[in-house]
Amino acid sequence: MQNRRQFLSNLARGGIFGLMALFSGIIIKRWADADGCRRNFACGGCGLSDHCVLPEAGKFRKERTGAEKTKTEDGRDRKRS
Repeated sequence: MQNRRQFLSNLARGGIFGLMALFSGIIIKRWADADGCRRNFACGGCGLSDHCVLPEAGKFRKERTGAEKTKTEDGRDRKRS
């Protein structure tokens, strides 16, 4: 059987952990709903780069298509002069 001090201690501890869980959930929800880059602008490793509206993704798409045009049919790079 608990005495009053243990009960209040457990109640306070449970309240603190509950608030921490609630706060963490709110932060994660905000992060998931936010518009922006979640990969620190590493567009090469992101699967969303084809549909991303950020300017960095546009630059990445241009560079990628430019690199694809310089490849030959056997996969080797053409020599640029």
